[in-house]
Order: sequence, then structure tokens, then C-alpha cells
Amino acid sequence: MGLVIEGAHLLRRGQLIAAPLRIEGGVIVGLDGARSGDRVLDARGCVVAPAFVDLHTHLRWPGSSSVDTPEDIAHAALAGGFTTVVAMANTDPPVDSVARYRAAHARFRELPVEVVQAAAATCGREGTRPVDVARLRAAGVVLLSDDGDPIARADVLLEVLEQAAAAGVVVAQHASLPELSRGVMNAGELADRLGYEGVPEVAEVALVARDIELVRASGARYHVQHLSARESMNQVRAARRDGLRVTCEVTPHHLGLEDRELASHDARFRVNPPLRSRATRMALIEALLAGAIDAVATDHAPHPSWRKDLPLELAAPGMLGLVEAFPASWTAVWEQLARRGEVSASWPDDPGALAGPAARALVRLLEVLSVRPRQILGGSRDLDVGHQADLVVVDPAGRTLGGGGGVYRSANSPWQGRELLGAIRWVVRAGAVVVEEGVRVPA
Repeated sequence: MGLVIEGAHLLRRGQLIAAPLRIEGGVIVGLDGARSGDRVLDARGCVVAPAFVDLHTHLRWPGSSSVDTPEDIAHAALAGGFTTVVAMANTDPPVDSVARYRAAHARFRELPVEVVQAAAATCGREGTRPVDVARLRAAGVVLLSDDGDPIARADVLLEVLEQAAAAGVVVAQHASLPELSRGVMNAGELADRLGYEGVPEVAEVALVARDIELVRASGARYHVQHLSARESMNQVRAARRDGLRVTCEVTPHHLGLEDRELASHDARFRVNPPLRSRATRMALIEALLAGAIDAVATDHAPHPSWRKDLPLELAAPGMLGLVEAFPASWTAVWEQLARRGEVSASWPDDPGALAGPAARALVRLLEVLSVRPRQILGGSRDLDVGHQADLVVVDPAGRTLGGGGGVYRSANSPWQGRELLGAIRWVVRAGAVVVEEGVRVPA
């Protein structure tokens, strides 16, 4: 039995096209109507996009103290429309060798999502000695990152970049100077008033600027993780104008939340890099709408309650975000369009309202959740005949209640109890419906 999705617009090559989509044998076989025996999904008012790819997920294996297992996190990913996640290497022990990479690969092989395991860029993630990039690449590694800590030493990073350029591997950097990053929230008047040490935007900007010059010298592919500063974005734009292979990601929480959340002293809002000012948040949304952002990546980081139910200075940084990634980002984008006067300040109840600027913005957002992150990993993800049918059906006029809808075990979602614009209707993995209305169903 095949599967047909009718009544929706399809995201194809940067355009929304009204056409049915037919799937058989796990692949897309046509853009035409149903045949006898097909299961038909009535997706009127929805948009069908390639399934999302998260470049930044913490699966907390090996060595996690989280209550969330890799299986739990995979289910959260599916509920959020993700069928591929990149697992960070800041584990215990770090994934910094071929043996540890293979062990993680074996552990994640049976999960219901594709896991692309990143490897650490330096041995033990200590920032002093590069890993053996060539051997890791031969084993299957496509991305290196010491995420959680930057590669602060320029000589070490240059050696990593040179090895990565030769091997064809992406180097992803947690860009924040350690000596300026000891605070718990964004530096500024609010941090001063609340009595917290702040982390200035220049902590990120300065390291990104340095790294770009090392990229210029090495010719490597370089990716800025969880970019959170206005001038960092300008540095990335300038590097690309110079022909350098530099990409960047932003998180849903840096698009949708501001430093003023910390006035509550609620550790759910402590994250690294910290939530920034309203002006910076607006600038990041504008960069996304202008096509300057390559990926929206969640930095999904489960924590047990004992690591979050603490005074802010003692609490672990990190947030949940897989389930809410699309609606939280779409909410931020819609509200920015409303500030521009391009859409109504009221959220739409009729998807027919999504024309002009709203439709173009939705295309931008869906592309940085799906098509462009896959390209960073060296592949493609399109709604083309012959491609594996990994796709998501989103309702841009739907509503989602933040907090994970019962999928999360951890409770550190910053979206808990907030109504968000947009909803995931269905998720299809290898041709089988695996999520309906946010609920996992047997494939």
C-alpha cells in the first residue's frame, strides 16, 4: 500500500508548489494523485517539507546523568519533525577515537532516527592535541567539534583545520573566549541590576574573527555553532563574500527568547551562549529572513532536575528544544514580520493568510531546518522522485503548547506552558508515518 499526501503545498527548490505527493516502497514515486489501496493524508492548509536535520543534539551517551535515554531523545526528535540528528561528542568519555566513534555508531544504529555522530576535535576535548582526523574520516566521521568548550589555542585549531581540509571534514566551533565566558547571562544593565556576572557578545565575536583568519589560511570548512551575537553574523557574511567556506547555525531559543527571562532567576533560561538582548534577537531573525543563516539547530540538552533546581550560578546551562524547534522559530519569525507591518499581529487561523512575506519567510525557515543543514553534512534532502521519503507535514496556522507534549523526561524546556504558532501534523520516515499530531505511532 502506498501513501499519498493531498491538499498541501510542497517545498521544492525554494518554492511552495501545490501538488499531491505519492510514496511507495519508502521512496517518493510521483507528484500525482492517489491510486486504489493508497492511504491518503488530507493535509489541506499544510506544507510538506523534507524532514528536519538537527546539527546540534546532545544524546547524553556515553556517561550521561540525564534521565533521558538516547531512545527518549530520538522520540523527541521525531515529534519535532527531525529524522536526522548530529550527536555531539562532549560525552564521558569523549568520542575522540575510532573505537569510541564505532561504539557510539553501534549504540545508535537501531534508533528510529538517523544519528550522525560527531567526533571531538581534540583528544579528550582538552584543546591541546588534535585528534587523528584522517583515521576518523575513514571510519565515517563528517564533523568535528569540541562543543561545550571552544578550541581556544590558535595553533591547535589551525592544525585541526589543516587536517580537516585535507580529509574533507567540517570543523564546528563553540565560539566563545573562555576568559570572557564565566558569567551566567548576557552582559549588560540587566545582569548588573540582578547581580550576575555577564558574558559579553564580544566573547563570541572575537573568537569567530580569529577563527575566520585561520580558515582563510587553511581552506577548511568551518561552522559556527549556536551563533548569538550581531557582529558574529557580520563576520560570517564577510567571510562568505571572500569565498571562504563558513556556515553558521542559530538556536530556536536565541530567536525566540531574550535575556530578560533571567529576571525570574529561573535556571531553565540559563544556557551557553546566553540569551541575548532584544536588539540582538531581532538582528538574528532578520539574518535568517535574509538567507544569511544556514541552519536552525536545537542544542537540545536534557538535564535532570537536580542539575537545574539550583541557584542560577550553580545550575547547569542547557535547554530542551527538539519538539518545539519549528513552532518556537516560526513564532519568532511571525512576530518579527508583524513588527515590520507585513502580517497581522494576530496569529493566523486560516493558512490561506500565508501569502507574500509570510510564505517567503516560511520557506526560509523550513529550508534552514531541513535542506541546508543536510548540505552542510555533505548530502541532499529534497522532495524529488526517487529520494527516500523522509518528510514532515507542518501546519503553519496550528498551535503547539510548549513543554514537549509528554515526550520529554527532563523538565528543562524554556517553552513550558507557552502557546506557540505552528504545529507538526505528520512525520514520515522511510515512507512510513511515524508521528501523527505530535504522537508517535508504530511504523
